[in-house]
Amino acid sequence: MNRRSMLMAALLAATPLLAAAQGLQGLALQVTGGAALSPAFSPAVTRYSAQVQSDIGAVTLAAQPAVAGAVLRLTANGQPVDAKTPLQAPLVVGTNQLELTVSEAGGRELGRTQITIERENIQPVIDKFLKKSFTDAATGQSWTARNLDLT
Repeated sequence: MNRRSMLMAALLAATPLLAAAQGLQGLALQVTGGAALSPAFSPAVTRYSAQVQSDIGAVTLAAQPAVAGAVLRLTANGQPVDAKTPLQAPLVVGTNQLELTVSEAGGRELGRTQITIERENIQPVIDKFLKKSFTDAATGQSWTARNLDLT
């Protein structure tokens, strides 16, 4: 490999890191009950994951662009999210794909970050519980959890 080819290969290898470094200088999830990005934020990382409990219907992203005046765009499961600050993304039960794009005011993309959030699904546990039956030892009366009036 000649010197020019080696230089081009090194430049191509560094391009994603340069784009990431220009994109964000800070990123955190704000969730009731807490949730952490994995791995921890680094400007060189462009893919993260997190897990949230079943009762969490949305997450808020606290994102700090690396360039003053940059524009943030967020999509959640392929759908654009309102561009207000802070950025709030609705979640479905199961796997959620968020993508945060950082662009200059003129439209040139500076960086893109992907976050996969797994929202817990407790429906199988509920369904199993509702199939359980109970018998009162004193009266011998039986009932299922589905028939309980807990109000």
